[in-house]
Amino acid sequence: MNILLLFLSMGCPNTWVMEKSSDTALTDDDTSSESEESTETEPATEPSGEPTEEPTQEPESEPDPLDVDDDGDGWTENEGDCDDDDEDVSPYEYEIPYDGIDNDCNPYTPDDDLDEDGVGLYDGDCDDEDPDRYPGNSDDNCDEIDNNCDGYVDEGFALDAYEDNDMPTDAYPLGSLEDDNDGLIELEAYIVPDAESDFYTFHVEDSWFDNFSFEMEVSNTPLAVNIAMRLYFQEEDGSFTEVDSVDNNSVGDDESMSYGGWPGLDSTGWYVLEVYSTTGSNCDSTYHLRIED
Repeated sequence: MNILLLFLSMGCPNTWVMEKSSDTALTDDDTSSESEESTETEPATEPSGEPTEEPTQEPESEPDPLDVDDDGDGWTENEGDCDDDDEDVSPYEYEIPYDGIDNDCNPYTPDDDLDEDGVGLYDGDCDDEDPDRYPGNSDDNCDEIDNNCDGYVDEGFALDAYEDNDMPTDAYPLGSLEDDNDGLIELEAYIVPDAESDFYTFHVEDSWFDNFSFEMEVSNTPLAVNIAMRLYFQEEDGSFTEVDSVDNNSVGDDESMSYGGWPGLDSTGWYVLEVYSTTGSNCDSTYHLRIED
């Protein structure tokens, strides 16, 4: 058997080679197919939609709200605008007095108490542009100004012993004309300021059958002053009834009048005499008042 095989192999050498080639050799089509299969293989990793590297620049940040001019007045809060919702409030804006708003964003600019006397307009300052006029100030100088804002002028004038007597209810009491003064009252007083009124009250006795009367006279009238008088009777309820008056409308002249009750009518009671100026005043000279039974 071995000899037969050896013979066959020696006798047909090409046949064995061809058979061997047909089993092991690759044709061109096979090579091309394998090459295509090798190029169509899947990639090693799937592609990712995210960038593989971080961006080199940070995104721009939002602006500071305090650097934004919200009301369009040219000022931001970081530049000193104390109300960035109100275009009428900003540094260097005009400060409007008494509106309760810090218009110029400066807490040291006064909105009230403009004269810096310690009292504001809403606290009773009657002249917020004059630091010498405010409630609680003295009013004892003769300047024709209400320095203490109480509605009276120079009521504390030190040289006038009869002030404060600028109202009927504040009339200076002179007592009884008969009992206290022997039928005569005299005094010196100032007429200050212009349109000043001085009130004096005194008691007069009458009887049913007396010839009742009394006289009142103002003399030594200061120059440039026109003095006039009114006489009131004080009723039991405290009210005042005007019973007589005089005014000759002459500057620097004296004034006088007399009052007498009705026969058979008792005119006993308290009377109030008003001495007042219709023109002018004088801090240097006094007038002389005489009341005589």
